[in-house]
Amino acid sequence: MKTIKSISDPALRVKNVMCDDLLILMRPNKNELGQVTFYESRTIHAKDFCISIMAQTLQALGQILPRTDPADGLSLWIKDGCLTFASGDPSSLGSLSPTAMQKSLAEAFKILPTSDPGDGSPWLNGGVLMQGSNNNSCN
Repeated sequence: MKTIKSISDPALRVKNVMCDDLLILMRPNKNELGQVTFYESRTIHAKDFCISIMAQTLQALGQILPRTDPADGLSLWIKDGCLTFASGDPSSLGSLSPTAMQKSLAEAFKILPTSDPGDGSPWLNGGVLMQGSNNNSCN
C-alpha cells in the first residue's frame, strides 16, 4: 500500500527541477477590489516555467539596463535592442581581499546542507565542500 504524504512534508522537497517535472502552483483569484479571495491550483511543465521566467526576466532587464556601454568588462547593456556584454577589462576593477573572500564563503557555506541531498547539488561533509550525487536524471 502506497503512503500518501502531505504537500508540506519535508521528504517531498527538492532543490532542483528536472526537465520532465510537472510543477504545481497556486494562482490567486482576486475580486474587483484586487483582493485575493481564494487560490486556484494550476500545473505547468518545468520547461514552460523556465521559458516564462526567462521571458519576464529579459523584459525587466530591457527596462533597467543602460543604453550606453559601461566599459567595465562585467556588466550587461542594451546596444541597438540587443543584450550585450560591456567592453573593458574586468581585472582593472581590482580584486577581492582574502579576508573578504573568506567571509563571503563562510556566509555561503552556512546555507549548504550537511548531508548529500541526492540531487547533484553541493553539500558540506564535515566542513569539506562535496559535489552531491545525482539520483534523478532526465537521460
